[in-house]
Formats: sequence, C-alpha cells, structure tokens
Amino acid sequence: MIALVMQTGAAVGAQIGVKLTDFFRGAKIRLAFSPLPLIGAALIVYGLMTGQKMK
Repeated sequence: MIALVMQTGAAVGAQIGVKLTDFFRGAKIRLAFSPLPLIGAALIVYGLMTGQKMK
C-alpha cells in the first residue's frame, strides 16, 4: 500500500514538473528546489535532537 501511494505521488509530481518547466528553466528550477534537501536535513536533525518522530 505504501508503494502504491508513493508511486501515485511520483506520477502526479512528474506531471506537475513537466508543466512547470514551461514557465521555469535551468537555474530557476535549481534555485526553487535547492531548499528542499536543506529542509529535509533540518527535519532529520531536529528529530534526532528532540527524539520526536516525524509523522
């Protein structure tokens, strides 16, 4: 079930990404997505420091 949800999200996200490339090119896309790994890392560090699990 988890794989089905992830696959559906990936398929929808890919379609959205294709449409957004009509408006954004190269450097703008990289700039838009660059905070995402930093946010993910911050959430992991926060979880490790506080002992809370992310839901």
